[in-house]
Amino acid sequence: MWLVEFYDRNDPQSQKLAPEWSSAASVLKGRVQLGKCDFQANRATAQRYEIRSVPTIKVFPAGKKNGKCFDYNEGQTVKDIVLWTCKSNPRPKEQSLRGGNNEDVVELTDRNFYDKVLMSDEVWLVEFYDLRNSR
Repeated sequence: MWLVEFYDRNDPQSQKLAPEWSSAASVLKGRVQLGKCDFQANRATAQRYEIRSVPTIKVFPAGKKNGKCFDYNEGQTVKDIVLWTCKSNPRPKEQSLRGGNNEDVVELTDRNFYDKVLMSDEVWLVEFYDLRNSR
């Protein structure tokens, strides 16, 4: 699935969405693709997808190669974008059960636990373990 933001760099609403969009792209990396398209510089594309105002977000479902899409009409915060995307595009069971790699695991310590977990808007699954008892 792709979510594409059509924006105008001179538009205050587009400027307000920009950091939220960038953060959402980081959070959703590997799950869906987030892109952006400059409305002024890409008028033919904007016209093709009937972009009348900015910012406008279009959703292009996975597997659809015909260019069909629909409007995303939900909130424009990182949380809104991520929650909607996760509800609309759940991971396949086999992918979530397969497990990840060490890059998917964040090593938590006394130094970073508060900032990473407690101050985060994300849901965390934390495993507490004792190195002395692990094999």
